[in-house]
Amino acid sequence: MIRRLDEHPLPERLRYAEIHFTRGMYALARDELETLVREPDLVDADLLGKLWWRLAYCHVALGVTEEAERSVDRALALPELSEAQTWQLKSLRAFASLSRGEYDRAREIAEEAVAALRELGDHGGLSSALRWLAVTHLRLGELEAAFEAAYCSLAEARHAGLDTEAGHAHSVLCMAFIQRGQYDSAREHGAEGLGIAERLGHRSGVTRNCLHLSIAARLAELGRQAEEAE
Repeated sequence: MIRRLDEHPLPERLRYAEIHFTRGMYALARDELETLVREPDLVDADLLGKLWWRLAYCHVALGVTEEAERSVDRALALPELSEAQTWQLKSLRAFASLSRGEYDRAREIAEEAVAALRELGDHGGLSSALRWLAVTHLRLGELEAAFEAAYCSLAEARHAGLDTEAGHAHSVLCMAFIQRGQYDSAREHGAEGLGIAERLGHRSGVTRNCLHLSIAARLAELGRQAEEAE
């Protein structure tokens, strides 16, 4: 007989949620996280804040941005959130707005979160907020600002020792170099991102970086063909 998610021991449930989230298996992670946040007395305040952050992230990754906003609202009502966790959660609103195509709002939220998290010295939260700011700049055609935010995101991820965040930053830099038409540099960052995703077993990261690498290779080939035809 298969046990329900909430029938497993707490350490096992936390471990599975961690595994599925870090591997980019967001539907499974969402289901596991939803059972965990329904029992707030089982974990301490710091861990509960992290669980809510990951749940909201999963919702955005799965395209359910309204539910992500509701998760952020519920998490911000927790009584013992640290200031850093508060801004980490607020920065997720930028991710949600970005996913809905609300770029001006995403930029405003991300810039505010970046300033606060930088002041607090929260390198991990800052890396995420900078990444979302970089992608927003890309969508708005603000290429140089996108590069600056993406490189800063990568630096913060490395400082914090967060491989997943570093992989995401490499992916954003790959997109930025594609947009600039520097396909060799795009492939370098795409390969870095892919290597990290493969090592971590991050499924969506593998898919995303393979797509970016194929785009960079195809555009580079088209460029060579155009030069030869002249």
